[in-house]
Parts: sequence; structure tokens; C-alpha cells
Amino acid sequence: SRRRVWMVRMQRSVSGTWAEARATAARFCSCAFSIRFCTTRVKRYSSGKTTSRINASPRFSAKITARMPHRRQASANMLMMPEVNSSSTVSTSPTKRETAAPDSWFTKASAGSLSSLAHMALRRAWVIFWPNTVSKLSRYAETVNSEIRFIGIPKTIDNDLVLTDHTPGFGSAAKYVASTVREIAIDASVYDNKKSVTIVEIMGRHAGWLTAASVLARKFEGDNPVLIYLPEVAFDQEQFLADVQKAFEHTSNLVVCISEGINDGNGKFVCELASDVGVDTFGHKMLTGSGKYLENLVKDRLGVKVRSIELNVNQRCSSAMLSATDEKEAIASGSFGVQTALKGTTGMMIAFHRTDDADYHITYAPEDVNLICNQEKTVPLDWITGNGSDIGQQFIDYALPLIQGSVKVPEEGGLPRFAYRKN
Repeated sequence: SRRRVWMVRMQRSVSGTWAEARATAARFCSCAFSIRFCTTRVKRYSSGKTTSRINASPRFSAKITARMPHRRQASANMLMMPEVNSSSTVSTSPTKRETAAPDSWFTKASAGSLSSLAHMALRRAWVIFWPNTVSKLSRYAETVNSEIRFIGIPKTIDNDLVLTDHTPGFGSAAKYVASTVREIAIDASVYDNKKSVTIVEIMGRHAGWLTAASVLARKFEGDNPVLIYLPEVAFDQEQFLADVQKAFEHTSNLVVCISEGINDGNGKFVCELASDVGVDTFGHKMLTGSGKYLENLVKDRLGVKVRSIELNVNQRCSSAMLSATDEKEAIASGSFGVQTALKGTTGMMIAFHRTDDADYHITYAPEDVNLICNQEKTVPLDWITGNGSDIGQQFIDYALPLIQGSVKVPEEGGLPRFAYRKN
């Protein structure tokens, strides 16, 4: 049970290994175990399993407190935190980004979660999860007069949360994508004796932020990736083939980057043209195979050498190319989240605001999660050029500051040393 305490949920973020870990496990030592507890319990209840993976008790909480002297003083202050009244409401209708959990079962799950958190003498929880979770937990806590405060710490490599300039994890993921695509382009360039196409499929269901980051791989104008397609613009197969043919006029070894969610503009994903597509637990279509479909299309129609590469989970879990800027901002946002909760605030998400200064600078501010729930930030259409097959300078200016600097990852035996849980 001791090992389970430190299972902080950090899904879907490249910088989660170090940047977000330091912004949560190190800064949020008084509540790190509550994060995993809350989210696990809610998810299990949706499938009819209400048992939690953490069976907390006052005696267990006392042991943890005794091992962390700095937490004892914090806990004393937590008990005196004033209540915050709010009448905010949130829509729970499904959207493209996520399907909201029904209040009917969430309330039951919340009751168990809050009860156990209270046993652990916790009064604040920083949730690294979707805004809907923060909204519903904070609203339920208010209805039962709970003193626990919930502050959302944004973390998604998709970079699709509204009311924030960007999210922790995106900078490192963007750096990984750009670096990997540049390496793929170098590899493709050695085979210049005949025409070839390399299609790189990158994460992005409805928002193409990560795929757009592939433009940073270019070393000069006209360099690979020559063609880039995002889900924000309708994808036309015939136009795609024409784009490839035209690109061959100046580049014999093409690298094409596509989002997994490229579609025809009417809701049909390109990957659906190849085979039946399943759905995940939220009812979202499981998108795999867009790159493979286009590989076969190019092979059949153009008769050139072609291969497809899916970057897959490496985009979110690799620690090889972390951005120092991303790590710094993740830690700063975590610290600001602590300060915000200490003021008695709840039901808010820490947002990043970019200043208008000539030099890149970010400030942090709490934003109402009820204004963020069920919303999705996509790449602005005026940042997409080339009739939907390229990315403009505006995105480059936006993304470049986010990938600056590198992080030295601790090693053990020549390999990255990560925190882990033994079974």
C-alpha cells in the first residue's frame, strides 16, 4: 500500500517523466496520492467497479504525515481554510474532445473519493486531469460542505485546452516530433536514386498542433517535410495525389506529415476508408491506419516507393528530447497551483498567458474550469497555408520558444532512471 501512495497520474504527456513529476510529486507531496485515487475511482465506477486501489485510513495517513514533517504544518493550516461558494454549472453533453461523465454516477464516485480524502486529512487536491473532473469534484465538494479544494493543472501534449496559450507537455512533444521528423528526412534523403514518399502519422484527432510542429524540422525553405496535413482542413485524396506529384518536381524523396484525424470535412476519417474502426471507452473512434491507407493509395495510384511511419506513443512518453522551457513552466505552474489553493480557491485551472513583449514571457492565472470543459482549441485556419498542405510562419513564431533548451535526464546503467512501482 505504501507504494501505491505515490502513483501520481500523469498520462498523455512527454514531459510527465520529469517536468510534470517535479511539478506534482515534489511540490504536491501532501496530496500526490489523492490524484490517482480520485481518477481511478471515478473511472472504475463507470464500469460498475467501485472499489478503489487505495484503501486509506487515519492510521495510514498518520504514518505518511510523520514521514513528512513539512506536511504537518501545512495540514494544520488546511483545516482552517474557508469555504468558497460557487454557483457555476457545466454542460455535460459529449463533444469532439471528450465525453463528460454523467453526474448520476460521478456523484456516487465523488462521495467515496471525498470521504477517503477526508480520512487522510487532505484539504487540497491538485488534479492532473481533464477539466470536467475538476469541475465536478469541486461542485460536489461544495454541495457536501467539504473543505477540499480542487485545482486543475493542465497537461496534454495535444495542446487543445482553451483559455491557455499552451499546455505543459506540448513543448517537449513538439520538440520530439520535430526532431524525429528531421531524422526521418535525413534518412530518406540518402535514397536519391529514385522517387520515394515517407508518410509520418502523428497524434491529433481534431486538433493538429503536434502535426504542425513537424514544420520546425525544416532546415531551409522547401525542405522536408514538404507536405503537412492537419484535421482542421478537409482532406481530399485527389488533391493529395496532385500535391505529391507536384512536389516531385523539386524533391525526389518526399516526407509527408499527417494528423491521425485527417478527414473529408464531413466527419469521416481517412482511416475509416480502409477498415472498420472501433471506439474507446468515451465513444471516440480509435484512429489508427491513416498513414497506412495513404501508403497504399500512393503505391496503387503513383507506383513509387512509399512507406508509412506511425510515431505512436513515443510522442507522449519519450524523455529523450525534453524541452527545458517546458520543464520550467510545468514546475512554475505547479507552484502557482499550490499558491492558488492556499488562498481557498477551487474549481479553477492554471492557465498560461503569453505577454506581448518582444521576448517570450509567460504569466500564470487561474481560469474557471466550467469555461474550459467540453471546449477544444484547434490550430487557427490562417496559420494553415498551401491550400491546406503547409504551415505558416505564425505557427513557427508561436512554437519555437516552447522547444528551447534541453534537459539532462538522470541515468542508471546508461539508461534513463525513472520512478516506478514494483508489483
